[in-house]
Formats: sequence, structure tokens, C-alpha cells
Amino acid sequence: MKQQKDFRDTRFMRIFYKIEDAVTILSLSAILILTFYNVVLRFVFRTSSLWSDELISVLMVLMAMLGMAIGVKENSHSSLESLVCKLPAKLQSAVYIFDGIIVAIFLGVAVYGSFQFLGTVQGQKMVILPWPVSIVYSFVLLGCVLALFEHTVNVIAAIRKKECRFISLEEQMENESTFEQGI
Repeated sequence: MKQQKDFRDTRFMRIFYKIEDAVTILSLSAILILTFYNVVLRFVFRTSSLWSDELISVLMVLMAMLGMAIGVKENSHSSLESLVCKLPAKLQSAVYIFDGIIVAIFLGVAVYGSFQFLGTVQGQKMVILPWPVSIVYSFVLLGCVLALFEHTVNVIAAIRKKECRFISLEEQMENESTFEQGI
């Protein structure tokens, strides 16, 4: 029997994830460089740079939203798995699917709300940088869309593999120690 290829193993998705990781790493690097720049300006030259503070804020929003999507992709957000893992397997599957639906609804509302809000800030400029405010809010929309996409892929993959269950904390720790031993 032919095994189904995971959607995340497609060439497009591997390239997409590399871009996502690169943007997140570059954002963090730029934040660190700009923060160091500000510290040097303040303590050595007794001056400051307001534009870099505003740019740091924009990059923080971008990094946080991409980080949220990456966390959803890797199933690293917190949940009540220690409680649910004590339930019978069939009930765990039902709770897993119910949880998947609730999270998808929440992310869908977040996508809709951030899209609606994006329309209300059209034409507004940032205080220091001559950029539209909609850039920052588009990062929120992007993060919510990516998180909804990743969540949907996770739930569909779990249903296809018949692995609709929560992983207990003990099992997660065991997997991590096995991973660390392999390094």
C-alpha cells in the first residue's frame, strides 16, 4: 500500500518554511542590532534614535506573529494534555477534534477581525517612520492566517494518520531525551 506524502514535505512548503524561518531570524537579528545601536547612542553619545525604537516595535510584531505560526506548526503551544491524556482513547480523539474545531474558530475570528481592523487604519502613518500603520496590522493578519493554515494541516494530518490524541508531558519529555541522545 502506497503511503501518502505529507503536505509539509512538498518542495513548495519546504521553501516556504525556510523563508518563514529566515524572516524570523532576520527580524530577531535586526532587533538585536538596533537595540545595541540604541544603547551605544544613549550611553556613549547621550542621544537617541526614535526611528529605531519604532522599527524595533514593528519587527517585534512581525517576529511574534511568525513565531505564533511556527509554534502552531510544531504543536508547541500549551494545552491541557496532562488532563486529557487520562481519558479513554476514543474520548481523547473526540476532545482532540473538538479542540481542533474550537481553535480553528478562534483563529478564523482573529483572521476576520484583523482583516476588518486593517481596513480602519488605511491612510494612517506611523508617528516617526513615514510608513503606513497598516504594515504592522498586516503582520497580525499574516500571523493569524498562517496559524490557521498550520492548525488545519495539523488536524487533517492527525485525522488521516488516526493519531487524534494529545501527547502527555511524560511522552514529550521522553521524546526530547531520545532526540538529545541522538545528537
